[in-house]
Amino acid sequence: VFSESFSGSFDEINWRNCSSSKIIVSPGISSLRPFIKEIEGNEVRELDLFCENFQGEVVVITGTNGKSSLTSQLGSLLKNKFSEQDVFVGGNLEPAAFEVFKAERLPKIAVLEVSSYQAERLKTSQFDLGLLTNLGPDHFDRYLSQEDYYQAKWNLLSRCEQVLYPRDYLFSKKSEVELESSLSSVQYLQS
Repeated sequence: VFSESFSGSFDEINWRNCSSSKIIVSPGISSLRPFIKEIEGNEVRELDLFCENFQGEVVVITGTNGKSSLTSQLGSLLKNKFSEQDVFVGGNLEPAAFEVFKAERLPKIAVLEVSSYQAERLKTSQFDLGLLTNLGPDHFDRYLSQEDYYQAKWNLLSRCEQVLYPRDYLFSKKSEVELESSLSSVQYLQS
């Protein structure tokens, strides 16, 4: 808890006063901001906290395009197979992942759309299944290079027990090797 009030930018706060606090930063705040390095040891990522508290199966869906559509469609299929109460659908597309904890009975499956912003700097998250729709040039305002953008996606997918992505998708060689060597199981979607 801050004992002093302040006005201005997060970059102007003396973060040493918060050394024993856990700090949750909105995914919308760029990791390039100077204060991010100052809070590194105290930062708790939203998905890390979610995974610590959710006991069911977690499916994460990421990519440059098509995340929301695939998340909604998969969520609908799973709700039809199980029940409305057994499946939570949200994340980046709304409702936020933490809305799941407002339910009277926690669902057994969470299907989450995850942006690169949410995937950055994850520390402890573990997911059951990751689905990658595609990758292409994006977020040049947020990342120093396209490889940095891809690295945020790999940070998410490397925390998945299994990953599905299109077999014919052309990754850069460096990224493909890093992805496949870090996963326990990779399966390809036939396109």
